[in-house]
Amino acid sequence: MDFSEYLEWEVILGIRPEHIWLDDGPHAFRTELVLREIMGAETYLHLEFSGQKLVCHTPKMETPDGSVSVTFNAARILLFDKETEETIGI
Repeated sequence: MDFSEYLEWEVILGIRPEHIWLDDGPHAFRTELVLREIMGAETYLHLEFSGQKLVCHTPKMETPDGSVSVTFNAARILLFDKETEETIGI
């Protein structure tokens, strides 16, 4: 597949909260916990990384404080055209 036409595009990267999880492994990155939203048996962690906001869905028992390491399934990344907000099919 030729992706050369996309090299100059500004895109929005999207990933659903259920595809981000707490992890201290080699591919994880450190984020700052901004808000913990406990919703019964599950929790949504509102995080910040390099000025960008993201949300991690996790079981209620995992409710850390401060900075946390997370990772995600790269196969679940969605790309959107920044101008039109339409999905970019890759």
